[in-house]
Amino acid sequence: MENSKKVKFRFVRDGEYRLVPVNGVWGGVTPRGDITAEFFHEALICPVSVTHAVTEADGLGPEVERQLDDPSSQVTRSLMFGVVLTPEHAESIGQWLVDKARESQAMKLTAQRKKKVRGLEIGVGKEYEPTKH
Repeated sequence: MENSKKVKFRFVRDGEYRLVPVNGVWGGVTPRGDITAEFFHEALICPVSVTHAVTEADGLGPEVERQLDDPSSQVTRSLMFGVVLTPEHAESIGQWLVDKARESQAMKLTAQRKKKVRGLEIGVGKEYEPTKH
């Protein structure tokens, strides 16, 4: 047996650990050549108030008025956290994310195909048709 060097990593969550929802990023290259990424969560602004009509038949009826704090703005981007990375780390993490996105898409496609085949087996749905590109 070959005597090879190994390193074992143990994952431990810090006491301050929290899972943060993000659906976007803003940033760029710093003057020193690092990458700054400000991760944000984008969502519709919660209105200050919403008014609904009241109907005798249904009770609460359709919305008739919505008051926003700033009517010119409909969406908010809440900056959740920021990171500063070396270009090498940014590229490595970016590649990891691309790989995981492809893995997730492949899993979804496989699940959809299995669902179509199962539907055919029990006599529900259309015949299985592979995706065409």
